[in-house]
Amino acid sequence: MNRTSPGKIDALAYNVASGLSVMGAAKVVGIPPRTARDLVKRDDYQQAIGAARKAILEQVVDGLTSVSREAVKVCLELLKSDSEEIRLRAMKEALANLVPLASFAQLTARIERLEAQARDQTLDET
Repeated sequence: MNRTSPGKIDALAYNVASGLSVMGAAKVVGIPPRTARDLVKRDDYQQAIGAARKAILEQVVDGLTSVSREAVKVCLELLKSDSEEIRLRAMKEALANLVPLASFAQLTARIERLEAQARDQTLDET
């Protein structure tokens, strides 16, 4: 049985989720290649890489949210432009993105409600 620590498994998973190959990540983390090949087949590794991918995605979304806030500020400034063409282009861009963003927010809220219902149902069954 492989005795690789959970911390090393998490580090391997995070490095792979960040874009390294399994062998590249193993080298960075200090895990022998054969051990790394065995680890990627295990459930705890699969859970760790899923968690790492989720964490990285959340970081990306946080960064994009910050950039989006700045984009909105710029767009609001462009709407004050003396140029009708610039104002029109800024408005078109803002409106073109409104529907997808609103749809995303609605879907996110629905998913959160469904997940809460599923959790509540699971708790009721235990």
